[in-house]
Amino acid sequence: MIFLNKDRALALITLAIVAIMFVESASIPERTSWQPYGSAFYPRLLLSVVAVFALLLLVRSFMPGAERQRPLLPDIAAFAKTNHRVIGLFVLFGVYAAVLSIVGYVAATGGFLIASLALLSGFSNRRKTIATLAISVITPLMIHVVFEYGLGIRLP
Repeated sequence: MIFLNKDRALALITLAIVAIMFVESASIPERTSWQPYGSAFYPRLLLSVVAVFALLLLVRSFMPGAERQRPLLPDIAAFAKTNHRVIGLFVLFGVYAAVLSIVGYVAATGGFLIASLALLSGFSNRRKTIATLAISVITPLMIHVVFEYGLGIRLP
């Protein structure tokens, strides 16, 4: 019976991402008169190299002498049970990305920093709470000022 181990999962996910990116590279503008190969040449070359290595990993995982690995799904369940903060950070980042264009950079980043720092270190004492809130308010404001007024780049 063929099962999905870590090597096969990595190879298949990598191949899927490479395929999507290769198709999307078609939207890169065609070469101009002063370009010998065009702007899409280098990304497609790199994607091809990554695809070859992913295929080699996939083929190697089926070889008779390949390392025996446990199925992937029990490892994912054990990881989720022991690393709930990591999964929480991914969820928080997804929420942050979703609300960024709605509430703006400063508010979304401040909220994300408060929530992520609370998840990682907690509000166990007054000092940590003040530091978390100060970092969460000052950091996005400073970045906003640097980009908006220093570099002339408007943030969402």
